[in-house]
Amino acid sequence: MRSKDQILLENLYNLISEGKKETIDYLQKNGADQDTITLFTKLDATGKPLFPTDQAIIMFNWIKDNPVNLSDIEKDYNDFKKYFPNKNLKDFKDYLNFSETVHAKVGEKEFENRNKDVGTIDVHGDDKENVIADNEEVLILKGDDEHKCVRYGKGYSFCISRPYGGNMYGNYRLSKESTFYFIYFKKVPKENPKHIMVLDRTKDGWEWTFGENQTQVIEGGWDELIAQYPILAKYEKKFVNKPLTEEEKNYQSKLGSFVRLPKKQKFDGFSYKEKADVLKFGMELPEDVFDSLDKFLRNEYISVGPVIEQNIFDKLDDKEKERYTKVRKTIIKQQDVKSVLDREIVKNDPELFEKFAKDDIQYNQNFIKNFNITTENGYYDDKIYFYSKYVPFVAKNLIESGNITIHNTLEVLLPNLKICGDILLFAAINIDLKNLTGCLDIYIPEVKEINLPNLKRCKTTRFNNAKIVNLPNLIECREFNASSNEQLNLPKLKKCKTINVTSKIVNLPNLIECEELDGTAGVEELYLPKLKKCNNIINIFKLKKLVIPKKMMEVLPWYILNRTKTDLEIIHPEDQEVKVESFKDYLLEKYKRMSAGMDEEDIAKKDKVPVSTIKKQIKMGKKVETEHGVNMKKAKRIAMDHLAENPKYYTKLKKAKL
Repeated sequence: MRSKDQILLENLYNLISEGKKETIDYLQKNGADQDTITLFTKLDATGKPLFPTDQAIIMFNWIKDNPVNLSDIEKDYNDFKKYFPNKNLKDFKDYLNFSETVHAKVGEKEFENRNKDVGTIDVHGDDKENVIADNEEVLILKGDDEHKCVRYGKGYSFCISRPYGGNMYGNYRLSKESTFYFIYFKKVPKENPKHIMVLDRTKDGWEWTFGENQTQVIEGGWDELIAQYPILAKYEKKFVNKPLTEEEKNYQSKLGSFVRLPKKQKFDGFSYKEKADVLKFGMELPEDVFDSLDKFLRNEYISVGPVIEQNIFDKLDDKEKERYTKVRKTIIKQQDVKSVLDREIVKNDPELFEKFAKDDIQYNQNFIKNFNITTENGYYDDKIYFYSKYVPFVAKNLIESGNITIHNTLEVLLPNLKICGDILLFAAINIDLKNLTGCLDIYIPEVKEINLPNLKRCKTTRFNNAKIVNLPNLIECREFNASSNEQLNLPKLKKCKTINVTSKIVNLPNLIECEELDGTAGVEELYLPKLKKCNNIINIFKLKKLVIPKKMMEVLPWYILNRTKTDLEIIHPEDQEVKVESFKDYLLEKYKRMSAGMDEEDIAKKDKVPVSTIKKQIKMGKKVETEHGVNMKKAKRIAMDHLAENPKYYTKLKKAKL
């Protein structure tokens, strides 16, 4: 007679067999090979199916038309069950989405736990090979990887010794080729921060950091080091710099490309470890990259204390804000104030305020007071130079002035200024120049909104990284420069020698004359309804729409054709009925250009001949056409028109001896 346990086991076996059969039937019906069937009917360590039938079906449909390593599927699924016990495969749109999510979590866990159990120093065991010296006076240990630096600096605040959250070992290693040595002076009391030194042998020299964690370059190099610490003299040959390996150089190059130009697409292509490592360089992140960071990566980023904008700071939770502020205070003590947020930190910290702001505020308030007394009549002939991180520059009496240069001053209020020489305002946030009518050069970088409602004439403008540029009454300007604009308002501008802009939409409704208009590759819509004279339009690769008088088309089409796509639409404002036509059709009809918008590959594809044939024909054609007195550029254009009709035009011409 069978026992209850045997009956239960048999029932379980039957259930498993039924599940396997259902899975097998589905897979065979849908063309799965034997290896795939074996994988999806595999049992786990407890004897249950690794993939329940519904999960096997979802996974199979994901991969059946995509080449995926079957062993990767099993590993990814096991990791999925481990880290996402409450999720179902239905929560993912495809295998790529599933695997990226799983890999990110695995990478996060591995990276987070990399220094979890660093242990304690054992000079006779695990750390024996890293001992440079161990005697009654000094213990010197070589810290040539992150794990060692965490171990040897345990209990201290060195940034290379943080077990997680902003460990800077990799950053210093890649940027300065750092090789670290931990030196413990045994006879110096531990209450004295100089009982420990981290000596950094960089590719360019020497740096040292003591217990208070303030790094300094040793200006006098080795001579200065041994003058202060003669007991280290005999170890000179032991303190060597370890050059970067080829692997480190490649890694440095990969991360460096993002550090120089941080873009989300590039960031998304990094592994989890690469993301964590590159964030430690502390570059200013675009908002979309910051928004993509999980909690762990955000912690890595803010732990190095990067300079961030207020909008990024506002996205941090209270604990993150507290941590960021704490790190920035340490950096401010060593490097001074770098941002608007730093100034707020200083104002709210009595110790930092006393050190950085008190004298500055007192001195500059006196300067402003005396300045306003001297300009009661509204005129100031000399140059104005002002620098203050905490005191606004307010001169309400000023009407006319010479050159004005104001650095790092958050508020610049000159509400009655009408005429001046050059204006240079660096790092201002709030600017009031509402009555300015004329000036020479005006340079206002890194200000989000430029509003000069009464400015009529100026020599040169430079508005770098301004989102909004509003100059509703500007009539004339020699050189106009404005980059990274979302809104550009110049409704009355009539004459300008050079215009350099990056707005997607550039509307110049009254522009009559311009020598060169540079779209710096960002303009998509360009409105020039009254343009009468323009020698060149360049960098308009993304242009989709052009409003321009018909007469100007006879001057500009070749410039535009060589710099934009054929799907450009043009509008002639003088037409009674506004007609939108494709640029390709325009050229075909007006200039009979058969190759409008085509390159060598397009012509070859159209005529079903090799590209090499077309290139050879163009070479022959340029020689023929230049004999008729046209330049090389026009000769190529004519040749391409002929080849668009007949891919062997010039071979036939040669045979005909014409």
